[in-house]
Amino acid sequence: MPDRIVVTRRPPEGALEMLAAVGDVWLWPEDRAIDRNVLLTEAQSAAGIYCMLTDLIDEALLDAATRLR
Repeated sequence: MPDRIVVTRRPPEGALEMLAAVGDVWLWPEDRAIDRNVLLTEAQSAAGIYCMLTDLIDEALLDAATRLR
């Protein structure tokens, strides 16, 4: 089973393909900041998170994301 990678905003061209080569990519479909509750939920099963600098990565998120590597 491939690792799950949560992507919080569409990355530059080519990045999704590189991420998909190493895991199962879940991409936030909207062109705005990811909803905090959605991020907390999606992070629970993620081995990796590709996020923006403006996304809040705090203790609550790290506690929820127990599978992060």
